[in-house]
Amino acid sequence: MIYKFINPKTLVKVVDNLLHVRTFNLKIGSYTSKSYSEANSVPQGSALGPMLFAAFINDLSESLEIPFLLYADDLVLFVQGTNLELIIHKLNSTLSRVYDWSFKNQTEISVGKTFYKFTNS
Repeated sequence: MIYKFINPKTLVKVVDNLLHVRTFNLKIGSYTSKSYSEANSVPQGSALGPMLFAAFINDLSESLEIPFLLYADDLVLFVQGTNLELIIHKLNSTLSRVYDWSFKNQTEISVGKTFYKFTNS
């Protein structure tokens, strides 16, 4: 319904400003720092944040050739098989493509939060 009231060019400008024309200050007690610019991020806590992040990360799935689950910024990769070397090769190949996507899109992978798990069924 909002599209009836807002010119598409205006909406694009509003979203562009939301993503690029942002600053923040640090406040500790009564001290407030100078303003710093914020770059390459979706504002956390904003109503548009989840939708903009989903649009941003949407093409990551094109890099994945194995089954996966993606929820917000969490990615789970699944590989099954009986040949451990082949499983490791598939995972490493996929992780390399995820790294390439991340580098191209100027994002970082939280290596400290990254882990693997082998199960035997």
